[in-house]
Amino acid sequence: MRGRALAKLVTVAGLGSTLEFYDFIIYAFFSDEIARCFFPAHTVMTSLIATFGVFAVGYLARPIGGLIFSHLGDKFGRKNNFSFSLLIMALSTLCMGLVPTYAHIGVSASLIFFVMRIFQGLSLGAETPGAITYIAESVRANRQGLWCSIVFAVMNLGAVLAIFIHILLNHFLSQAALNAWGWRIPFILGGLLGFLGWQIRRSMQESFAFEQQQWRADVPVFTLLRYYPLRLVAAIMVAMLAGTAMSLLYLYMPSYLAAFLHYHYNIINLNLSIGLVLYTLLMVVFGYFSDRFSRKKTMMIASVGLFFLAFPVYDMLRLNHHPILPLVFAIFALLSGMLMGNVPSLFARLFVTQVRYTGVALSYNIGVSITAGLVPMLTTILMKYTDPTFAPVVVLMSAALIGMVGLLLIPKGFLNKH
Repeated sequence: MRGRALAKLVTVAGLGSTLEFYDFIIYAFFSDEIARCFFPAHTVMTSLIATFGVFAVGYLARPIGGLIFSHLGDKFGRKNNFSFSLLIMALSTLCMGLVPTYAHIGVSASLIFFVMRIFQGLSLGAETPGAITYIAESVRANRQGLWCSIVFAVMNLGAVLAIFIHILLNHFLSQAALNAWGWRIPFILGGLLGFLGWQIRRSMQESFAFEQQQWRADVPVFTLLRYYPLRLVAAIMVAMLAGTAMSLLYLYMPSYLAAFLHYHYNIINLNLSIGLVLYTLLMVVFGYFSDRFSRKKTMMIASVGLFFLAFPVYDMLRLNHHPILPLVFAIFALLSGMLMGNVPSLFARLFVTQVRYTGVALSYNIGVSITAGLVPMLTTILMKYTDPTFAPVVVLMSAALIGMVGLLLIPKGFLNKH
C-alpha cells in the first residue's frame, strides 16, 4: 500500500477512534457536574464515588462488547464492526447530553445515564481492539509499530479535544451555568461528531490479512483459550498497567488535583493538555522505534520507571506549587509514551489472524476494565482512609509490578507478522 493511501487509511480509522475516545472520556472530565446533576449526596466524596462507580460500569461493559464484536470480526470481517460500534457510541452519547437531571425526573435520570454508559462501554470494547487489528493487518509487518502507534496517537487527540472544550466552557460559563446546562454541550457535540465519523467509516475496505487467510476458527474464543492461554494472560497483565497509567495519570488527575490538592482547574487543564500532546508525540516516536528495537525491553524500562518514580513524583504534587505541574506531566508523558507506543503492535503480534481480533479484544478490554474503570473509584475510596498522596502511589506501583510480570510471561519468538 502506497504512502498516500496508507495515510488515508490510518486517518479514517484514527478519526473515528478520536471521536469515540472523546465521547467516552468526556464523562471523566465533567465528573463534578455529572455528580451534582445525577448523583447528589450529602458529601462531595460520596457523590464522586457514585459518579466514578458509573464510570467504572462503562469500563466493565467493555469485555462484553469486545467479545461480541470480536467474534463477529474474526468470523465475518473487521469493517462492519468499525461502523456499527461508532454508531452506538454516537447515539448513547447524544442521549446522555439530552436526558433530564435528577432534580427533574428523580432516580430515572440516574438510571438512564447508567444505561447509556453501558452502551458506551460496549461500543468502546469493539473500537480500540478493532483499530489495532485493522491497521496491523493492513500495513507492512516492519511498519506495524509506527502505524499502530499513530492510530493510538490520533485517538488520544480525543482527550485533548475534551480538555480544550472543558477549558472553553469553564472560561465562558459560570459554575451555575455549567451545572444547569453547560455540561450538556460536550456530550451533544460528541454525539453529532460521532454521526459524522460513522459516515466516514462506512467507506473503509476489508483488511488485507483477513481476506488472505486460509481458514477461520468456528468459535474464535475457544481456539484462543485452547492454543494461546499464556499469551492472553500476559497481554491482560500488560493491559492492566496500560489502563492504570491512562486512567490514573490523565483521566483521574484533574479531579484529584482540584478536589484533594486544591490546584486551580484552569492551571490543571493547561498543563494536562500540554502533557497529553507531549505524550501523544512520544507515543509515535516510541512506536517508530518499536519496529527496530525490542518492544518487551522498552516496555519493561517504562514499567520500572513508573514503579520507582511514582512516590517522588506524587510527593512533589503535595507542595501545591503550580510550576511543578509541567515537570510532573513531562515525566509521566515520557514513561507513558514508552509504554503505550509499543502496546498496540505488541498485542497484534501476539495472536494469529484467525483469533487476532478476539485475542486483542479480550486481553485489552479485560485488563483495561479491571484497572482503568475501577482505579478512579478505588483510589477515591482509598484516599478516604489514607493520605491523599499515598493512595495513587500504591495503585500505580501495584500496576507497574503486574505489568512487569506480564512482560516476563511473553515467550521468545512470539511474533506473528500477519
